[in-house]
Amino acid sequence: MKQFLSISSLVILSLLIFSCSVKKKKAKYINNNYKELLGAFPEAQVSVVKDSIKLIFPNNVTFKIGSSNILPTFESKIERFASIMKKYSKTNLLITGFTDNSGEASLNLKLSMDRAQEVKKYLIKSAVADSRLFTWGLGEKNPVTSNETPEGRAKNRRVEFVVLYKPN
Repeated sequence: MKQFLSISSLVILSLLIFSCSVKKKKAKYINNNYKELLGAFPEAQVSVVKDSIKLIFPNNVTFKIGSSNILPTFESKIERFASIMKKYSKTNLLITGFTDNSGEASLNLKLSMDRAQEVKKYLIKSAVADSRLFTWGLGEKNPVTSNETPEGRAKNRRVEFVVLYKPN
C-alpha cells in the first residue's frame, strides 16, 4: 500500500509540474507577444487581459463615417500587426468592429461587422492564416467615449483586436 501511495504521489506531482510548466510557457509566449506589440505600436492601447492581449489603435486612423473602407493610415498598421502575428502562430485573433451612434442601430451593426471583415481580409492578404481569424460586429455598443462631438464619434469608429493563445 505504501508503494502505491508513493507511485500515486509521484504521478500527481509529475502532473502538477507539467501543468505549471505549460502555464509558464503560455505566460512567457503571451508576454513576449505583448512586449513586441507594445514596442511596435506605442500609440495604441495594448493590455494583457488574463491570458489574452487586447489591442486598440488610435481611433482616428481607421474608418470614415458610414464606411468600412480601411483608411490608408490604418493599412500600414495592419501590415505591421500582421507581420508580428505571423511570428506568434500559437494565437488566434478576434477582430471586433464598432461604429459611432450615427444612423440606425441595425445599419450600424452591419457596418461594424463589415469593418471587422475588411480588416480580416487585409490580414489574410498580409499572410495571416484565415483559420486563426474570427470577426464580430457590435455596432454602436461599448463606445470608448461620448458620441456628442465629431472627435468622440471618430474614436468610436474602430476595430479592436484580442489575441488569444491557442494550445496545441
